[in-house]
Amino acid sequence: MPHSPSAAMLREDDNFSLLLSLHGELRNRVYKYVLSSDTGLLYVNFAAQSPQRPTLVATSNSSDGIDTNEEFNQLKWVSKQLYRETAGLELKFADRIEFTEKEEVPVQQFLMFTAVLSPNKLSWLSTVVLKPLSTGTIEYRMEDTLKAMASTSFFCRHNPKVKVEYVFPGFSVEDAMVPTFETRSLNFIALGLKLCLAFRGGGGLLRWNILLEISPTLAEEAFRWQETHYTVLMVQHIPNFRIYPETTEIDEDFVKKFQDHLQESGGALDLADRWIGLAREWVEDGI
Repeated sequence: MPHSPSAAMLREDDNFSLLLSLHGELRNRVYKYVLSSDTGLLYVNFAAQSPQRPTLVATSNSSDGIDTNEEFNQLKWVSKQLYRETAGLELKFADRIEFTEKEEVPVQQFLMFTAVLSPNKLSWLSTVVLKPLSTGTIEYRMEDTLKAMASTSFFCRHNPKVKVEYVFPGFSVEDAMVPTFETRSLNFIALGLKLCLAFRGGGGLLRWNILLEISPTLAEEAFRWQETHYTVLMVQHIPNFRIYPETTEIDEDFVKKFQDHLQESGGALDLADRWIGLAREWVEDGI
């Protein structure tokens, strides 16, 4: 089994003999310190040369100029005993693990990864993020997205303590395909309302009316999803499955532009505040 140079140097260090001689409880404290990332987040990396053996890394594949193939847990390569004691232990100390994919929401990778975990290691999972590396030019087929959501919902039902954050493709205020802020922001609000109404089974008459006001077409689609897609029913009552936008912050610049646009077009300021509140709710807590 190949070892990294850093692991080879560690193997020569007498401190590791001392580490293994420590009492189990104290040794576990050392493991927690060494195997906890600074951010609490680890990424699951499926390398092209060994897709059946994913690794946990500390840097996303989307970062340029950084070797993302080096495993976060180098400790396990030092000795056979350390491998037995620490292989996969970084999962226990990670607040979140993230699956990213350039082509689609990486549900299949997520299901492959969790399928081979022992029940004990599966119980260590806290929050899983499924996220496409969207470039703004990829068109996602809704049928594929619905199938992916259905597959994820089965996992969530059987693992109620694991929270899954499903980043919905194209749900963003930074859509590069839409040239104006006004259109991007309204599209974002409309899609969020559509997802609320379709996948959470309601939201009240007020939200239906808002969506109808922005886009009668999207309101019609939301109603049709409720009527025709079994996936919608599967997702509606799963509290540990949440849909998130690609947008990660509704900042003050967005708020000011949105309020100004709505006032210029004759809309009431309280309506703008209501929509901004919804947008922040989706970003912070999901749908």
